[in-house]
Amino acid sequence: MGTSSPLPPPPPLPSLLRLLLLLELLLAATAWSAEICKPVDGQCEGPPLPGTFFISRNNTQVLAALGDDVRLPCQIRGAMTHKVCWFRKSSRRLLTVQDKSFTQDERVYTDFNTFTDTWTLHIRNVTAGDSGVYACQLSAHPWDQLQVRLKVADPKNTRRKKEAIVLVKDYNEPGFRLPNAELCPGSGNDVKLVIMVQSAPAHTNIRSVIRHTWARPAISRDDIVLAFVVAAVGDTVEQRNIDYEQSLYGDLVQANFVDHYNNLTLKTLASLEWVDKYCPDALFTLKVDDDVFLNVNNLMKFVEQHHQQRRTIFGNVVFNPKPDRNKESRYYVSPKIWDKTKYPRYTGGPLYLISGDSVRGLRQRVLERPYFFIEDVLVTGIGAKLAGVRRLRAPEFFTYSVPTSDTCLLRMLVGAHQIPSKELPDIWTRLNDRTIPCPHTYAPDLWKPCINLKAQESLKHCVLSLFSTSKSK
Repeated sequence: MGTSSPLPPPPPLPSLLRLLLLLELLLAATAWSAEICKPVDGQCEGPPLPGTFFISRNNTQVLAALGDDVRLPCQIRGAMTHKVCWFRKSSRRLLTVQDKSFTQDERVYTDFNTFTDTWTLHIRNVTAGDSGVYACQLSAHPWDQLQVRLKVADPKNTRRKKEAIVLVKDYNEPGFRLPNAELCPGSGNDVKLVIMVQSAPAHTNIRSVIRHTWARPAISRDDIVLAFVVAAVGDTVEQRNIDYEQSLYGDLVQANFVDHYNNLTLKTLASLEWVDKYCPDALFTLKVDDDVFLNVNNLMKFVEQHHQQRRTIFGNVVFNPKPDRNKESRYYVSPKIWDKTKYPRYTGGPLYLISGDSVRGLRQRVLERPYFFIEDVLVTGIGAKLAGVRRLRAPEFFTYSVPTSDTCLLRMLVGAHQIPSKELPDIWTRLNDRTIPCPHTYAPDLWKPCINLKAQESLKHCVLSLFSTSKSK
C-alpha cells in the first residue's frame, strides 16, 4: 500500500479573495440579468459609456416579480473621490447619496461592496409602480450617469389605475440647520427687498467675490436683507467650513435637505419658507442664483417704481412653454406629473422678483403639487397660476449671458445670467468708473420696446441690441 501524497497547502489569501470576487461577480450577473435583453423604450443593454468611470453595462434590465427584493447594480471604477447618488429618472426624485437615504420610502437603501466597487440600490418588496428607469449618477464634472431599467411582472394586473404620486410636501424637509433669523429684525417691517442668493455649499469663493462686488450696495443698506441659501451636506469638513463662513459673515441660511440639482425646487421653497417665517413684512423678495451679476442700484429703482404692485412676479416671462416628452432628455416630464400640452407661462429661474404678499400662497400651492424638478416651471408657472399670482415681463431681468465687456449694457440691466465669478471684480470696477461714458441712464420705462416680445430669441435680440454700444469699454 503506497503512501498517500501530502495534501497541497491552502492557497494564499489573495487567491481566495480573487476566487470570492469572481464568484460574487458571477452570482451578481445571474441576479441582475435574468434573461437575454429585451428592448425597453427602444434600447437594450450596452457596454459601459465611453470615457466614463462606469464598469456596469448601460441600460441593464432587471426583471422581478411582485414582492421580490431587487438589486440594481452600479459598478464604478476609481470613484472614491466622487459621490454616487441614485434617483428615479421619470420624476428626478433623489433617492440616495452614498449610503444615506433621501426618500421617505423605507424599502429603498444602498450599500457599497468594496471588493467589486459596486453601489447597489436595493428595493424591498417591489410593486408594479416601481417599474421604470433608475439612474446612478456620479458627481464628476460634468455629471456622469448610467441607467438601470427595472421591470416588475404584474400578471394579475394588480397595479392601481391611478398610482400614488409623491407630492412636494412629502419630499420637502422644512426647517433650517442655520436659520439666521437675526438677518431680518422686526419681521421685515422696514425692509423693501430680501435678496435670497441660491448657492451650493462648496461655492465659498463665489460667495466671497459676490460680497466684495455686486452685493456691496445691498450690504450697506438697512432696507435690504441679503442671504446666501445653501443646503445640507453629508461631510463633516464641509459643514465645519460652512459654520466658519457663517461666523465670519453672518449671512448664510442653511436648509435641511441635501444639495443636488434635482432639488432646486426644494431650495426655492426653503427661500420662500425663510421669508414667510422670518421676514413676512418685506415688500419684495428676489430669488437669484450665484452665477448672476446683479445691479442692486437698478433693482432698487425697479422696486421703487413698482412698490404698489401686488400678487406679481417680475422677470423673464416664457410664453407658451411645452413639456419635454423625450424620455432620454434631461428635462423629460411624465404625463403623470403634467398631462397638459403646455405649461402655464413662467419666469426664468436664474432671477425673479416676487411681491411680498405672494410668498405664502405661492409656497402653499407648490407644496400641494406632485414633485417636479424643474423649479421655475413649478414655482413661477404652475404654482403662481394656482395661487392667482401674475407673471409680468421685465426685460432687464435677463436670464441669458451678455458680453461682459459691454459696460453700457450692464449698466442698463438689473441682472444677467452665466457671468463667471472671476469676471465680477472687473465688471464691478467698470460699472462704477465715472470716466466711462454711456448714452443712457437706467429707468424701467426704457425697456418697454422689449416687453411684449413673446419669442425668447426676439427678446434676446432686443435686450442685446437696445442699449449696447461698440464704444463700451
